Amino acid sequence: EQVGQQRLEFDAAAPALKKPAAMAVDFSSIAKGYGVDKIAEWLQSQGIEDYLVEIGGEIRVAGLNPHGRRWRVAVEKPEPMTREMIAAVTLTDAAIATSGDYRNYFEVDGVRYSHSIDPRSGAPVRHDLVSVTVVHPSSALADAWATALTVLGPERAMDVALKQDLAVYLISRDGEDFRSDSSPAMEPLLGME
Repeated sequence: EQVGQQRLEFDAAAPALKKPAAMAVDFSSIAKGYGVDKIAEWLQSQGIEDYLVEIGGEIRVAGLNPHGRRWRVAVEKPEPMTREMIAAVTLTDAAIATSGDYRNYFEVDGVRYSHSIDPRSGAPVRHDLVSVTVVHPSSALADAWATALTVLGPERAMDVALKQDLAVYLISRDGEDFRSDSSPAMEPLLGME
């Protein structure tokens, strides 16, 4: 009863978004990425060529880091209680975003549920894909793609990534361990410089 974007009313003159009282609106799939893009645009308008902007894990970089190299961003191992790196992505003039179920989830009767909701069913996603990292020129779109691909699951996510020529790094649960897969567009970005 609390979902359905068709129930929203947008008043451009105000500007205002009107919703029925019982409806919940959650922009977390793109809000941080959008904010990163806006800050990056402002930095560029000020003539700043080298920067890293990060909000809640969504990142956009330009130019080079303080050591004169391309920026290197870690992809975390998808375990809730660790901050261990599983891969490194080296990039410049791009954004990177990761979505997953390893930080935000809940358990009911010993069953773990993702915070990501499949809009087709209205239920939390239930598959082995636990982390999706996307590199894209736009942080908002990297953020949105990472969320959407997380919902799709490993096989469909990779199919979409290949069709859209997206740079993606997928991590799936494999028993007690993890397996990773990357798209051809991501391959040149993986590793160290």
